Amino acid sequence: MRKERKKRSVSAAALICMTAAVCCLAIPTVALSGQNRLGRTAPKTNVDGLTEAKTAFDTACASCHGLDARGGERGPDLVSRPEVMRKTDAELRKILTDGKTAAGMPSFSSYAPAKLSALVAYLRSLQGGSKMPPLPGDPARGKALFFGKAKCAECHMIGGQGGFFGQDLTSYATR
Repeated sequence: MRKERKKRSVSAAALICMTAAVCCLAIPTVALSGQNRLGRTAPKTNVDGLTEAKTAFDTACASCHGLDARGGERGPDLVSRPEVMRKTDAELRKILTDGKTAAGMPSFSSYAPAKLSALVAYLRSLQGGSKMPPLPGDPARGKALFFGKAKCAECHMIGGQGGFFGQDLTSYATR
């Protein structure tokens, strides 16, 4: 004899409990993510200047580069893109001043030099501020494990290689 299974619907009370549980788990995660990790020091900048720079970024840059500067429909990722991270502060200020009209980047030459420097400092704070110490481990063995026995590459991608179902882990260590 077959027993018919009753379809169970999620009650409103159960849904509220599940939502509360998820929120309770998320709050400590968000709080801990703001703390310094591995001896990283916060960049020595004026907090008010960064707040003003964030406002300037939100109004002038976020529409193309996204609110978190990780890229948008019109502008590239400014946080983890290696060619942006390698640029000096002076090079970034020059790009802001001159623009890159061929790429669709307008000039912000009307901004005061202090405001441009504050924008660069804000961008550096989004990139992680100061450099972290090198991570322990053997990169060659990690790569062999990632693409081999552990089968991480079936879902995840690093440097354009691997799957696309999971998160792209190319800049994972920088975060």
